[in-house]
Amino acid sequence: GAQITSIEIPDSVTYIGEYAFGSTDLTRIEIPSNVTAIEFQAFSDCTSLEEIIFKGTVLEWNAIEFGAGWNDRILATKVMCSNGEVNL
Repeated sequence: GAQITSIEIPDSVTYIGEYAFGSTDLTRIEIPSNVTAIEFQAFSDCTSLEEIIFKGTVLEWNAIEFGAGWNDRILATKVMCSNGEVNL
């Protein structure tokens, strides 16, 4: 079947669970500003993931609770927030 390479997480989501998107073929993801936690290895081994868009501010991104290894072995080196970018 066709592989999903881009997703927009709905605004109702407040956390992204352990291994939620690990080892998928995602290249782009949009994360709503309501997210307050991104758990252990949520995106680990998404080796094609090069674009992370966060719909909130840099301050809101920095307030998220991050689990260990949430971004292990991904291509993205930064997160695009509504008012700037954050290096990973």
